Amino acid sequence: MPPSGGGLTWGNGTLLLNDGSQYAFQVRGLGVTSTGEAMVPLQAVGEVLNLQKVSEFSGIYQVTQSQVTAGRGSERVSLTNEHGVVVSLTMKSSATTATVTLTPSPTGGTVTLQE
Repeated sequence: MPPSGGGLTWGNGTLLLNDGSQYAFQVRGLGVTSTGEAMVPLQAVGEVLNLQKVSEFSGIYQVTQSQVTAGRGSERVSLTNEHGVVVSLTMKSSATTATVTLTPSPTGGTVTLQE
């Protein structure tokens, strides 16, 4: 049976720099597919690489892994934006089913720094 659910993954986060400065950001654009309706809370913690200027954190990120199954445990995912910034995330979900997957949008996920 093909996946029937669909939607947009979005959320908020904080970019913490080594000097202690913090920047709020918003992320949109990872699709969710499921064999049924589901709302999946997701937590991601990661490391940012190749960030030369804070403004380069904003952008469209492409996931290098095609999908992450939301289930017990955690998954590692790497994303890269058009500025060459790489975000390596550990994603955790409280979902207990393998029928929900997080799949990148064909256009990528958008990260926007908040003012």
